[in-house]
Amino acid sequence: SVTSTKLDASILAAAQTDIPLVRQPFTALARREGTTRRQVLATLQAARADGRLRRISGIFETRSLGYASALLAFDVEDIVSAGRIVAEHPGTSHVYERLGPVSHHLWATLAVSSDSGLGLSGTAHRLAQLSAASDVQILPALKRYKLDARFGDVRPATPAHRIVQDVSLDATAQQLVRTLQNNVPLTTRPFDRLAADLHMTTSEFLLRARALRSAGVLRRFAAVVNHRRLGAVSNVMTVWPLAGKSADRAGAICTASTAVSHCFLRRSSPQWPYGFYAMIHGPSQEACRDTIEMLSEQIGGSEGLALWTGREFKKAPVSLFDPAEARWESRLG
Repeated sequence: SVTSTKLDASILAAAQTDIPLVRQPFTALARREGTTRRQVLATLQAARADGRLRRISGIFETRSLGYASALLAFDVEDIVSAGRIVAEHPGTSHVYERLGPVSHHLWATLAVSSDSGLGLSGTAHRLAQLSAASDVQILPALKRYKLDARFGDVRPATPAHRIVQDVSLDATAQQLVRTLQNNVPLTTRPFDRLAADLHMTTSEFLLRARALRSAGVLRRFAAVVNHRRLGAVSNVMTVWPLAGKSADRAGAICTASTAVSHCFLRRSSPQWPYGFYAMIHGPSQEACRDTIEMLSEQIGGSEGLALWTGREFKKAPVSLFDPAEARWESRLG
């Protein structure tokens, strides 16, 4: 029915915003949405089964955990082979083909820990070597204007201006972070098993998890969806040659657009003068083009480039504090 469809959309939207870190999170979510726990679990189980729901897990601020990260752009001949090679690194989270008037068609986000022997630049250049890239552009973020990867019938996000400090976590806290990255079971008390695996009581587990959230290390504990399955079938990364106050003004404009999920100022260079990035989503290419045109008119002054999303080689969170990074580096000798 129309009513149940609206309720399902509302539940999925609320789950993307925040799932409470309490013993019975889906009961708390149901109470907040004015429905039953059974309805919430049924909605989320159906969304998981049909591919709309990718996972329910913690989403972390990697910078505060000592990770260095950047967007990478590779100029490669064999994009399929190169995409698979770049995707094999445990620190790459998004590896995509991007279509547009540029020579660099393979794009990836990379994060490496403070324990990495290669570091960010070394890892990027090694990936370029392994994928036979003739060039790699390393584009770290200088400023983040918006990061709101929620889709469907979501309420506008309240901009979070929390100051996130670097934290040093002991071995138990690192295990907690890794556990919170796991896809939680859709059960009445999903945290009981996670706590038991760490030899903690559920109360201790939740207390520590809420402390990570209060510190800004855990951005949110929430559902992550497949945006294409929720209607955002077209996606385009649009870049402009902006910096300074012009970029800040463009950042405010893009932040206000519900079609924009990510908006960053990144390092630019004479070879790649585009420092301002906006990730735009829409139900069609035409809708995305309309958004680009509208934003370009408001931003004014410079031509942007539209780099359309092509093939997806990887979309997965970086597995934090994972020995896989050291194994990948050791295999290279």
